Amino acid sequence: MCSKLKNGSILVLGQAFTSRTETVEDYLRFRCRNLATIALSGIRQRLWGRCSLYEKGKPIKVFHLPSFCVPRSSSLSKSFILFYFLLQPFLSLFYMLRLRTKSHFAIGISTFYAFMAILLKRLGFVNHVVYYSIDYYPQHTFMNRLFRALDKFCYENSDVVWNLSTAISETRHNRLGGNLKDQKNIIVPLTYSSKLLTFRPLEEIERQSIAFIGTLEKLQGLQLLIKAMPEVLTYLPNVIVKVIGDGPYAKELKELVSDSGLNEHFHFYGFVKKESDVIDVVSRCAVGVAPFIPVPENNALTADPGKPKFYAFCGLPIVITKIPSGLLIDKEGAGIAIEYDPHELANAVIRLLQDARLLARYRRNANRFAQSYTSERIFRDAFKTTLRCFQEQDLRYSQGGGYK
Repeated sequence: MCSKLKNGSILVLGQAFTSRTETVEDYLRFRCRNLATIALSGIRQRLWGRCSLYEKGKPIKVFHLPSFCVPRSSSLSKSFILFYFLLQPFLSLFYMLRLRTKSHFAIGISTFYAFMAILLKRLGFVNHVVYYSIDYYPQHTFMNRLFRALDKFCYENSDVVWNLSTAISETRHNRLGGNLKDQKNIIVPLTYSSKLLTFRPLEEIERQSIAFIGTLEKLQGLQLLIKAMPEVLTYLPNVIVKVIGDGPYAKELKELVSDSGLNEHFHFYGFVKKESDVIDVVSRCAVGVAPFIPVPENNALTADPGKPKFYAFCGLPIVITKIPSGLLIDKEGAGIAIEYDPHELANAVIRLLQDARLLARYRRNANRFAQSYTSERIFRDAFKTTLRCFQEQDLRYSQGGGYK
């Protein structure tokens, strides 16, 4: 590990209880001298955020941050969103003051948190900023125009930009121009710690169980599986779908299940806080589904969604719609990419669950696919390039060859 990282002080800014924030924090905790994490709760999260300071991996300060959850149905919802995002920079500054620390560099995970990291840099709390760009919205709505304006600001004012996918980098390039091969741009795909890798032998899994994890919202496409289930049950009458997650579309999905007479075939767990509990449930399933709706407003078309890789880390083959990440999964033999069509979804699920040899082959491929995306592998290369960029920038501006 590079000595600059080992001896450094780093700040991570992001949303609490997301795969990105916790994975970056977990990777860095024992790999740098000091690590500060400010993880604020999302606008729809009922769970509190947190603020932590680690010294050589040991927590020395931990604060719980209040949740500002406002139900989507509330009349205050839209107006509160703007208020909440205006409040976030002040919350970040407040907790930086409480931590009483300065950082060699900050990693802002998503546009809003990168913006806050840039503000903290200008106030002298950090020396460098990494903008971890995890999505990009191509639709021309008012909110997306604001997002793109903020993205442009963060892109131009960050020292290094980590793009979650090549599609994000190319989409931004098409709008802003610039050099795609600029060393400032680094592709850092979604990843999980190797500690999550779980591969059960066939005799330990529930051969007729399907996993679905993630936020229950319309664009995630769980409704497609509900529509496909009658065909699946014609061939496999004992199939069970295990749904882990909650969200604004949960009520409608449960009503659709009930109206379709499928209550005994769908188990809704709700939000499960402990990662180990999620892994235990998912890794015992035979197949994971990720039927994203392939429409322009779905950021899964440009981002690198976490659901498919989580399935792979649990040893599950993935049935996924033909978004860019889905096509890669299909190419690697880790799953089957389909059109957004209930018959295609049913056919893929039936093929995998009926044929033990086929299922075993796809499970091995999924496990191999996951091993190529561990955080130890992805972040090692990303930080090596990032620290070299910082050093070159310091030299360019006559500020010395390393951290002060």
